[in-house]
Amino acid sequence: MRTITLPSGGIETSRLGFGTSSLHHLPTRRARQRLLGRGFDRGLRYFDTAPLYGNEIAEREVGRFAAGRRASLTIATKFGLAPDPRLAAMPWLSLPLGALRVLRRRLRQAAVPGARRRDFRPAVAVDQLHRSLANLRMDYVDILFLHEPSLDVIDDPEGLVRALERFKSEGKARLVGLSGSAAECVRIVASIPALGEVLQVESGPASDGAATVRAAGMRAGITFGHFRARVTAVAPAERAALLRTQLAAAVGDNPDGVILFSSRRAERIDEVARMLESIDGAR
Repeated sequence: MRTITLPSGGIETSRLGFGTSSLHHLPTRRARQRLLGRGFDRGLRYFDTAPLYGNEIAEREVGRFAAGRRASLTIATKFGLAPDPRLAAMPWLSLPLGALRVLRRRLRQAAVPGARRRDFRPAVAVDQLHRSLANLRMDYVDILFLHEPSLDVIDDPEGLVRALERFKSEGKARLVGLSGSAAECVRIVASIPALGEVLQVESGPASDGAATVRAAGMRAGITFGHFRARVTAVAPAERAALLRTQLAAAVGDNPDGVILFSSRRAERIDEVARMLESIDGAR
């Protein structure tokens, strides 16, 4: 697996990154650990997580997985979108209640408790980072992202920058960054540059995020969203061709950064890694 260097800090990591937003959908801890291990065996070293994913399940699984491997991994987590505290305390309820939310959305009924609310106050950043470090069983994370930020909801930018700089000086976060919409990330960096050491932006069929960042004279170190069109929705004979098309577009969009991808199938990790190495090698 090709190694790349992220801007603003010199972190070296794998070209392909693994996102854990759906990791909690696997029914057992053994299955989750097996999947993460397959990614590691295939050369993936960038693992992206957040408290919101599975109401802290993903962070805890990444922490278990990282034991004995921490020095070779790049671990990114986030703050600003909090998990449901009840489900974080009772993680076995996450799947059934998640299914209920999907059903209610489809029926256009009121959402069940736990709707997303962004909160980037300094005190929230402190509380969420300390909880994340406990979940991850780590002393530090490599990147701490604001999760789906918007300039309009950052109420105390100076206080937030001070809190994040303190995290860095204390060794709790190597870099801080923004993860979400490219347009919002660009707006935030233009106003509060210290928050944008690393940009992780949505860029794919429904978004030209990497191009938006480049047009602003910035670089998206990590991109996600390239695989929105699900290959399982097409005929088996067409899946490999669609996946290769998606990967080729991702490489063109983000030629020298981390391409973030997620799956619940170990064989898909092998397939994506193999194809990406082939496409990168042909450049």
